[in-house]
Amino acid sequence: MTNPEQIQQESTDSKTKPEAPSFEIFGEKFLSEVYGNTQASATDATDKGRAPKMKTENNSSAALEKEGNVESLKLPSGFSKASHDKRENFVQFNSDTNKDTKVCYQRRSDFSADDEDTQRINDVLKKAPHKLDEQETLDVMPMMMPGRPWGTGNYTDLSLRSADIDGRRVLVADFKFNDQDKRVHLIMANQESSKHQIENIWIEGPSKDFEKANKSALDSLEQIKWSKKS
Repeated sequence: MTNPEQIQQESTDSKTKPEAPSFEIFGEKFLSEVYGNTQASATDATDKGRAPKMKTENNSSAALEKEGNVESLKLPSGFSKASHDKRENFVQFNSDTNKDTKVCYQRRSDFSADDEDTQRINDVLKKAPHKLDEQETLDVMPMMMPGRPWGTGNYTDLSLRSADIDGRRVLVADFKFNDQDKRVHLIMANQESSKHQIENIWIEGPSKDFEKANKSALDSLEQIKWSKKS
């Protein structure tokens, strides 16, 4: 015959029997943000004794591709595409570490050089790569139009030279602004003079240590690949 005290002891033991330990240390909200899945369960990730993995972004380099006569321009890591205005044929990449440092492209169709201006520009570009003198700088002035990247003309320390990049003769300009802490390194290309179009590709950023701080980006501009059909 079963003792009543024994029954009571067994009942008490069954109620106080400890449950398996819980590993739900991550909330559902956290998991849904990590995995993008509201049905994610914390125990799915923790049953194997590890925390759920965070998503990582693709850190591949940004690039300008098939824009005007530019076939490709690969930027160093640390730049992200910020805007693309197709109406103005303008593309901008921002530095991830300095909001004032940008790499930009713009194809401008308001280049208004007449036949004489065009001839003078072509005469400069026909010479071997060199630093432009004062007269040659005046000859190519029609290419230096107000707006991006020249602003309103309030710049100084202008230096112009011709150079060959990927087999094309282009003009390279360096200057800084008087009214703000900004320096610009610019490539100007007029691949189709009959269309009066200028393609500007440039990097702009704070003047201090400009070359040192932007060495990788400056080097990348020298590696532009032009479209072979242009």
